[in-house]
Amino acid sequence: MWESLRTCLFSAVGRGSSFHCRKKTKASRPAMKPSMGMAALAAVAFLLLVALYQPTVEGAYLCNPGKDQNEYTYKKINCLKVAGAVSYEGCRDTCGAEGKCKGFVHAAYDWSKGKYCCFLKSKVDESKFRSQAGRETCRKLDY
Repeated sequence: MWESLRTCLFSAVGRGSSFHCRKKTKASRPAMKPSMGMAALAAVAFLLLVALYQPTVEGAYLCNPGKDQNEYTYKKINCLKVAGAVSYEGCRDTCGAEGKCKGFVHAAYDWSKGKYCCFLKSKVDESKFRSQAGRETCRKLDY
């Protein structure tokens, strides 16, 4: 529509008169470069990911790598006898199968007494955590 309209100006200069016409076009905004749009979208997606991310495992546990808690152990799993508990997933599943278990400590290496690699906890208390390489303390999340 705008392309067909013309604006004509009448000017009277001295003895002569003239018309000056020019094509009127629709006002345009500077276009956003595609790379800027993608960068903005990526930045928003990253911020949402950071804001919504929780360090959970399988949506059921909150884990703290490099942390150990000696208190509240009600069962030590002998990983020489229960081969499935050697892995993190096996320790987690062992805890999940017991109603009393509120969390666990998994020892990836340096097993206690050379055989215990999974410690089931009746309570997980962050104030009792201590740093220890190769250990991971996980707490069941209550929904």
